[in-house]
Amino acid sequence: MALLRSRLPVAILFRSCPQQLAVLKYDFQWHTGVWKWISFPFVYTTVPLVYIAFIFTVRWRWKKDHDEYWDQLLLVALTGVALLLAVGLFPSLKRLSTVSPPALILLAWLLNQTRWVTRGVKSALATAAVAAAVAAPVHTQTRWRAYLDLPGGRTALSDPVEYQEYQ
Repeated sequence: MALLRSRLPVAILFRSCPQQLAVLKYDFQWHTGVWKWISFPFVYTTVPLVYIAFIFTVRWRWKKDHDEYWDQLLLVALTGVALLLAVGLFPSLKRLSTVSPPALILLAWLLNQTRWVTRGVKSALATAAVAAAVAAPVHTQTRWRAYLDLPGGRTALSDPVEYQEYQ
């Protein structure tokens, strides 16, 4: 009986794999436009890989660089890893986006530390980040929407199918 209980979390994990893939598929289909081809690979690969790259960088440079603020960087990394573990079983774009700020801080630090990243690459990445930060709210504010006056109050719908259903 104890052996059965010890394998229960593993069984739940493997049983939930189809649900994880369904969430990814739904999330990918729900987002439209070119941005999903940029944001999905970036978020799904960058957030976990930054922590791995940071661990290897820290291990390599720990004794060499006494000028770095390792305690602050490790605090950011540990916070990010804990947040990632909290959403790691069922990742979606929204969940990974909410836990990505520590990873982006460490990514900026890693890009600043590497010598092979030229000033042009850093400028291009910064421009792309600003463009994405501006384009996402503009897209959200300017997309199609309709309003319904319901007994509970006015409701905004962004999906034409839902609007037709509730109208």
